[in-house]
Amino acid sequence: MALAKRRPARAGYHHGDLKRTLIDSALELVRESDVPSLSLRELSRKAGVTTAAPYHHFPDKHALLTEIAAEGLKLLQQRMLAAAMKGGPALRDRVRALAEAHVRFGLEELGYFKVMCSEELNRDKAETSAVSEAGENVFELALGVITEAAGDSLPERERRGLAVTAWAMVYGASALWNMGALRHKKLIDLPTLIRSAGDHVVLLFDGLVAHRARRGKLRAR
Repeated sequence: MALAKRRPARAGYHHGDLKRTLIDSALELVRESDVPSLSLRELSRKAGVTTAAPYHHFPDKHALLTEIAAEGLKLLQQRMLAAAMKGGPALRDRVRALAEAHVRFGLEELGYFKVMCSEELNRDKAETSAVSEAGENVFELALGVITEAAGDSLPERERRGLAVTAWAMVYGASALWNMGALRHKKLIDLPTLIRSAGDHVVLLFDGLVAHRARRGKLRAR
Protein backbone atom coordinates (compact mmCIF):
# COMPACT_ATOMS: atom_id res chain seq x y z
CA MET A 1 0.00 0.00 0.00
CA ALA A 2 1.42 3.37 -1.01
CA LEU A 3 1.41 6.07 1.62
CA ALA A 4 0.41 9.63 0.77
CA LYS A 5 3.22 11.67 -0.72
CA ARG A 6 4.99 14.01 1.65
CA ARG A 7 4.98 17.70 0.87
CA PRO A 8 8.14 18.56 -1.11
CA ALA A 9 10.85 20.17 1.00
CA ARG A 10 12.06 23.59 0.06
CA ALA A 11 15.62 23.89 -1.20
CA GLY A 12 16.26 27.05 0.81
CA TYR A 13 14.84 30.41 1.71
CA HIS A 14 14.80 33.05 -1.01
CA HIS A 15 11.81 35.26 -0.26
CA GLY A 16 8.38 35.10 1.26
CA ASP A 17 7.41 33.29 4.44
CA LEU A 18 10.57 32.65 6.47
CA LYS A 19 8.67 31.08 9.35
CA ARG A 20 7.10 28.51 7.01
CA THR A 21 10.47 27.77 5.47
CA LEU A 22 12.01 27.20 8.90
CA ILE A 23 9.22 24.82 9.94
CA ASP A 24 9.43 22.84 6.69
CA SER A 25 13.20 22.64 6.98
CA ALA A 26 12.95 21.50 10.61
CA LEU A 27 10.48 18.78 9.65
CA GLU A 28 12.86 17.53 6.97
CA LEU A 29 15.79 17.48 9.40
CA VAL A 30 13.76 15.57 11.99
CA ARG A 31 12.60 13.06 9.37
CA GLU A 32 16.20 12.47 8.35
CA SER A 33 17.55 12.12 11.91
CA ASP A 34 15.74 12.84 15.18
CA VAL A 35 14.53 15.61 17.47
CA PRO A 36 17.60 15.72 19.79
CA SER A 37 19.86 16.31 16.76
CA LEU A 38 17.87 19.35 15.65
CA SER A 39 19.38 22.75 16.46
CA LEU A 40 18.57 26.28 15.36
CA ARG A 41 22.10 26.59 13.95
CA GLU A 42 21.66 23.49 11.80
CA LEU A 43 18.19 24.70 10.86
CA SER A 44 19.58 28.01 9.60
CA ARG A 45 22.04 26.14 7.37
CA LYS A 46 19.28 23.89 6.04
CA ALA A 47 17.03 26.85 5.28
CA GLY A 48 19.85 28.86 3.74
CA VAL A 49 19.59 31.83 6.12
CA THR A 50 21.87 33.47 8.68
CA THR A 51 22.26 31.86 12.09
CA ALA A 52 20.38 34.78 13.63
CA ALA A 53 17.36 34.52 11.32
CA PRO A 54 15.48 31.69 13.15
CA TYR A 55 15.50 33.69 16.38
CA HIS A 56 13.21 36.29 14.82
CA HIS A 57 10.44 33.67 14.95
CA PHE A 58 11.59 31.17 17.59
CA PRO A 59 13.46 32.36 20.70
CA ASP A 60 14.71 28.84 21.34
CA LYS A 61 14.40 25.24 20.16
CA HIS A 62 11.47 24.51 22.45
CA ALA A 63 9.46 27.33 20.87
CA LEU A 64 10.10 25.74 17.46
CA LEU A 65 9.05 22.31 18.71
CA THR A 66 5.83 23.61 20.24
CA GLU A 67 4.92 25.39 17.01
CA ILE A 68 5.49 22.19 15.02
CA ALA A 69 3.62 20.04 17.55
CA ALA A 70 0.58 22.31 17.59
CA GLU A 71 0.53 22.38 13.79
CA GLY A 72 0.91 18.60 13.61
CA LEU A 73 -1.90 17.97 16.09
CA LYS A 74 -4.23 20.23 14.13
CA LEU A 75 -3.35 18.37 10.93
CA LEU A 76 -3.95 15.04 12.69
CA GLN A 77 -7.37 16.23 13.84
CA GLN A 78 -8.27 17.25 10.29
CA ARG A 79 -7.19 13.87 8.91
CA MET A 80 -9.17 11.99 11.57
CA LEU A 81 -12.31 14.07 11.06
CA ALA A 82 -12.13 13.61 7.30
CA ALA A 83 -11.70 9.85 7.71
CA ALA A 84 -14.61 9.63 10.14
CA MET A 85 -16.89 11.46 7.70
CA LYS A 86 -15.95 9.02 4.95
CA GLY A 87 -16.37 6.08 7.31
CA GLY A 88 -20.14 6.43 7.42
CA PRO A 89 -22.73 6.89 10.18
CA ALA A 90 -22.22 3.52 11.91
CA LEU A 91 -20.21 3.81 15.14
CA ARG A 92 -17.94 0.82 14.40
CA ASP A 93 -17.07 2.24 10.98
CA ARG A 94 -16.24 5.64 12.44
CA VAL A 95 -14.11 4.07 15.16
CA ARG A 96 -12.14 2.07 12.61
CA ALA A 97 -11.70 5.13 10.39
CA LEU A 98 -10.41 7.24 13.29
CA ALA A 99 -7.96 4.55 14.40
CA GLU A 100 -6.58 3.86 10.93
CA ALA A 101 -6.27 7.59 10.17
CA HIS A 102 -4.18 8.05 13.32
CA VAL A 103 -1.84 5.21 12.34
CA ARG A 104 -1.48 6.52 8.79
CA PHE A 105 -0.65 9.99 10.07
CA GLY A 106 2.18 8.59 12.17
CA LEU A 107 3.58 6.83 9.11
CA GLU A 108 3.07 9.56 6.50
CA GLU A 109 3.99 12.58 8.64
CA LEU A 110 7.11 11.26 10.34
CA GLY A 111 8.52 14.70 11.13
CA TYR A 112 5.38 15.84 12.93
CA PHE A 113 5.02 12.45 14.62
CA LYS A 114 8.55 12.53 16.04
CA VAL A 115 8.16 16.06 17.38
CA MET A 116 4.70 15.47 18.88
CA CYS A 117 5.96 12.44 20.79
CA SER A 118 9.44 13.72 21.65
CA GLU A 119 10.76 13.77 25.20
CA GLU A 120 12.15 17.27 24.66
CA LEU A 121 8.73 18.69 23.92
CA ASN A 122 7.08 17.01 26.89
CA ARG A 123 9.91 17.26 29.41
CA ASP A 124 11.79 20.55 29.13
CA LYS A 125 9.00 23.04 29.77
CA ALA A 126 5.29 23.14 30.44
CA GLU A 127 3.06 22.69 27.40
CA THR A 128 1.98 25.85 25.65
CA SER A 129 -1.72 26.54 25.50
CA ALA A 130 -1.68 25.94 21.72
CA VAL A 131 -0.23 22.44 22.07
CA SER A 132 -2.48 21.61 25.00
CA GLU A 133 -5.62 22.76 23.18
CA ALA A 134 -4.71 20.98 19.94
CA GLY A 135 -3.90 17.78 21.81
CA GLU A 136 -7.16 17.91 23.76
CA ASN A 137 -9.12 18.35 20.51
CA VAL A 138 -7.59 15.14 19.13
CA PHE A 139 -8.22 13.34 22.41
CA GLU A 140 -11.86 14.47 22.37
CA LEU A 141 -12.39 12.61 19.09
CA ALA A 142 -11.59 9.33 20.83
CA LEU A 143 -13.42 10.29 24.01
CA GLY A 144 -16.49 11.24 21.99
CA VAL A 145 -16.94 7.85 20.34
CA ILE A 146 -16.19 6.11 23.66
CA THR A 147 -18.95 8.12 25.34
CA GLU A 148 -21.28 7.30 22.46
CA ALA A 149 -20.51 3.60 22.86
CA ALA A 150 -20.61 3.45 26.67
CA GLY A 151 -23.36 5.97 27.39
CA ASP A 152 -23.64 6.55 31.12
CA SER A 153 -22.51 3.01 31.94
CA LEU A 154 -18.97 4.18 32.74
CA PRO A 155 -17.77 7.13 34.84
CA GLU A 156 -15.75 9.80 33.06
CA ARG A 157 -12.49 8.67 34.63
CA GLU A 158 -12.87 5.20 33.08
CA ARG A 159 -13.95 6.63 29.72
CA ARG A 160 -10.83 8.80 29.63
CA GLY A 161 -8.72 5.80 30.59
CA LEU A 162 -10.11 3.84 27.66
CA ALA A 163 -9.43 6.77 25.32
CA VAL A 164 -5.80 6.72 26.46
CA THR A 165 -5.68 2.96 25.84
CA ALA A 166 -7.00 3.40 22.30
CA TRP A 167 -4.47 6.18 21.68
CA ALA A 168 -1.64 3.97 22.96
CA MET A 169 -2.66 1.21 20.55
CA VAL A 170 -2.58 3.37 17.42
CA TYR A 171 0.47 5.33 18.53
CA GLY A 172 2.31 2.10 19.28
CA ALA A 173 1.56 0.69 15.83
CA SER A 174 3.06 3.75 14.12
CA ALA A 175 6.01 4.00 16.51
CA LEU A 176 7.03 0.35 16.17
CA TRP A 177 6.88 0.54 12.39
CA ASN A 178 8.87 3.78 12.26
CA MET A 179 11.49 2.32 14.61
CA GLY A 180 11.92 -0.62 12.26
CA ALA A 181 11.02 -3.14 14.95
CA LEU A 182 8.27 -4.63 12.77
CA ARG A 183 9.36 -4.23 9.16
CA HIS A 184 12.99 -5.25 9.71
CA LYS A 185 11.92 -8.48 11.38
CA LYS A 186 9.22 -8.96 8.73
CA LEU A 187 6.63 -9.56 11.44
CA ILE A 188 3.83 -7.84 9.54
CA ASP A 189 3.29 -5.88 6.35
CA LEU A 190 2.10 -2.29 6.39
CA PRO A 191 -1.49 -2.74 5.11
CA THR A 192 -2.03 -5.54 7.65
CA LEU A 193 -0.62 -3.39 10.46
CA ILE A 194 -3.02 -0.54 9.71
CA ARG A 195 -5.99 -2.89 9.38
CA SER A 196 -5.04 -4.79 12.54
CA ALA A 197 -4.77 -1.59 14.57
CA GLY A 198 -8.26 -0.67 13.43
CA ASP A 199 -9.55 -4.16 14.23
CA HIS A 200 -8.26 -4.08 17.80
CA VAL A 201 -9.59 -0.62 18.56
CA VAL A 202 -12.98 -1.75 17.22
CA LEU A 203 -12.81 -4.76 19.57
CA LEU A 204 -12.32 -2.35 22.45
CA PHE A 205 -15.44 -0.46 21.44
CA ASP A 206 -17.42 -3.66 20.90
CA GLY A 207 -16.65 -4.49 24.51
CA LEU A 208 -18.00 -1.11 25.59
CA VAL A 209 -21.22 -1.62 23.67
CA ALA A 210 -21.64 -5.09 25.20
CA HIS A 211 -20.97 -3.69 28.69
CA ARG A 212 -23.60 -1.03 28.14
CA ALA A 213 -26.13 -3.64 27.04
CA ARG A 214 -25.46 -5.83 30.08
CA ARG A 215 -25.79 -2.86 32.40
CA GLY A 216 -29.08 -1.93 30.76
CA LYS A 217 -30.48 -5.42 31.34
CA LEU A 218 -29.46 -5.33 35.00
CA ARG A 219 -31.19 -1.99 35.45
CA ALA A 220 -34.35 -3.34 33.81
CA ARG A 221 -34.69 -6.15 36.35
